[in-house]
Amino acid sequence: MQTTISTYRAAGGSLFALALLVSTAHAQVLEEVVVTAQKREQSLQDVGISVTAFTGDQLHALGLTSTDEISQQTPGLLFTAAGGTQSIGLPAIRGVGQNDFGPHQEVPNAVYVDEGYLSFNGAILQQMFDLERVEVLRGPQGTLFGRNATGGLMHFISRKPTEKPEAYADLTLAEYEQVKFEGAVSGPLSERLRGRLAVGTNYHGAFIDNRIGPDTGDTESYSGRGQLQFQATDRLDVLLSFFGGTHSDDHVGPYQHRAAILDRDGLGINLPANVDFYGTCPGCDAFGYRDGDGDPHAQDLGTNGFLERDTWGVTGNVKWDFDRFVLTSISHYVDFQFDYLEDNDVSPTPFAEFLFGQDASEFTQELRVNGETERSRWVAGFYYLNIDSDNYEGFHLPLPITGVLLDTVWNLETESWAVFGQFEYDFAPKWTFIGGLRWTEDSKEMDLLNTLDIAGLGIIPIPYNKATVGGLAEQSNGDYSFKTELDFRPTEDWLLYFGVTRGNKGGSFSAPLDMTVTPFGAVPYHPETLTSYEGGFKATLWDGRARLNASAFYYDYKDYQAFRLENATQIVFNADAELYGLDIELYAQPAEGWDLVLGASWLDATVFDVTLPSGRVTDRAPPQAPSLSINGLARREWPFWQGHLAVQGDFNYVGDYQASVLNSPATEIPQYVIGNARLSYRSGDERWEAAVFVKNIADAGIRSYAFDLAASGFPYNQLVYLPPRWVGGQVVYHWE
Repeated sequence: MQTTISTYRAAGGSLFALALLVSTAHAQVLEEVVVTAQKREQSLQDVGISVTAFTGDQLHALGLTSTDEISQQTPGLLFTAAGGTQSIGLPAIRGVGQNDFGPHQEVPNAVYVDEGYLSFNGAILQQMFDLERVEVLRGPQGTLFGRNATGGLMHFISRKPTEKPEAYADLTLAEYEQVKFEGAVSGPLSERLRGRLAVGTNYHGAFIDNRIGPDTGDTESYSGRGQLQFQATDRLDVLLSFFGGTHSDDHVGPYQHRAAILDRDGLGINLPANVDFYGTCPGCDAFGYRDGDGDPHAQDLGTNGFLERDTWGVTGNVKWDFDRFVLTSISHYVDFQFDYLEDNDVSPTPFAEFLFGQDASEFTQELRVNGETERSRWVAGFYYLNIDSDNYEGFHLPLPITGVLLDTVWNLETESWAVFGQFEYDFAPKWTFIGGLRWTEDSKEMDLLNTLDIAGLGIIPIPYNKATVGGLAEQSNGDYSFKTELDFRPTEDWLLYFGVTRGNKGGSFSAPLDMTVTPFGAVPYHPETLTSYEGGFKATLWDGRARLNASAFYYDYKDYQAFRLENATQIVFNADAELYGLDIELYAQPAEGWDLVLGASWLDATVFDVTLPSGRVTDRAPPQAPSLSINGLARREWPFWQGHLAVQGDFNYVGDYQASVLNSPATEIPQYVIGNARLSYRSGDERWEAAVFVKNIADAGIRSYAFDLAASGFPYNQLVYLPPRWVGGQVVYHWE
């Protein structure tokens, strides 16, 4: 899964239950799923953590091809994309997220690829290819994984080199001229050396009609991953993974334009599509525009935007098996670059353009020791992280005579180290105690230069660095995380657990576009901490034909790092919050060939004492936190013509949610339902498979995100919609 993203964006990232479907190898929905959520191989039903896991075959059967699409079948995960493009990924787990689209920000839900941390939010959205497994952990993490996280984590695990030769090719042809391919070849290179080479490509044309110029929404991406696994001795194993890829959108036009006015709190209200936006902006009459039909997939763009992204890196994983413990070293390096430009006003007029980009590198080193006795298991480790990022943003208003150019360039240097450990002890035949502790030190330094040019009269530079603002330009934070849990297994088919976990995320800096209106003291923001109280159960029922998992939680969230747009600039601020909810997942096989799934997630979340533009202080809901989401799925497979025919359908309901912590009327996302269907045939020898599919079967115009620019003084807002109905076919062939 490295470096590129898929053509098709998922249904806004709902809170759904896991659908563990029949795989291409005819494994059943209740097959045992092995996860490494606790840094050792365990059955999913034996882990006292709220985890959703997909095998690679299950991802294929579900038709999930990009990282954001896993939210369709993962309770508690809402995965949206800022601007509706592949530039910035915004995952939220159980309402814990941070939707600042600044490229230097780390999200509170850590993303790992083959145990290597991926810090860049511009690299989170990727095409998934040749994966062995995906794991999503809900709740604070830190006592087992390298980078501490307050909300949870997502781990994408590649298929490894094999002892026997094998290969496969997977080709998809679909609407909008889509051609998507993934494939791999694997096998031994010598007695102790194995290799695997995998590629993933994706191209599709534009799916948004531009009435006055080139259509938009096209994508072209290429990625690859090569692995070498060397069994140096019976005790020493070395795995090297080299990855890289490129992604481009030649015509970026992600938004729908809406004229807007302000309510009494200074928040935007979207007006009907047929209202001229200049009518809400005195003095802007020369730039009037009306989106007459309200079609979410048709626009009038006067500026052709673009996205270019390149990633490459290497991960080295060395395991040394001693008699009483295993030592693991994970060295990980990533180089990442991207550039982006958009028509910000989404109209034919040259009113506003927004651009941003990043040139960054990241290095992490983890040393971990695992051991166990007859009644105990333990992990201890050291973690080091260094991120060096050069970034830029620009907001240009190329108006005649009074044009305004706002530009910011900045460097952020991040250095962090941590020590962590976790211990499990079976103190009675049916009881296990788990305890973990972590200490993290984060250091960050910001060097920023903001410039303002009005009407071409000259550039006004405003520097923000140690020489000009002193200690405001650097941070050093140390804090602890912990985990305590009690597991009780009354029978082999039931696991009950309750735990208290504390997680934290270090402070950092906003990157304001306009320092003339942003006080220097508002640029840094403080660390956040989240204490989770969670209990749940995992049950195997009906003689093994059903599985029911549920968890209830309460989060005490201190100094939540909230985000708002203020005077057209990005500001992260701290506020306390409280969240509680329930996740439930049911998987059942009521009869031979049938798989049924029903899932739901309920959430109640509040951010306290948020100051609105009017000055009124009130409580608000956090962004990307729908109160209710429900999913259902049915799949039927039966013998047909020397093979197996299967038909499946699924639906996802997502309740109302907000795209901004200010809870502007303009950023409220209405509830929606989306459905998908798939018909497939697999040969009797399981060498090949053919399928047809349709996504968004009702062709619904589904809004997934929005920006309230009216609150910053502009006469319009931006609305983001998911792609229309998408129909295609797929052929897969395996060689052995």
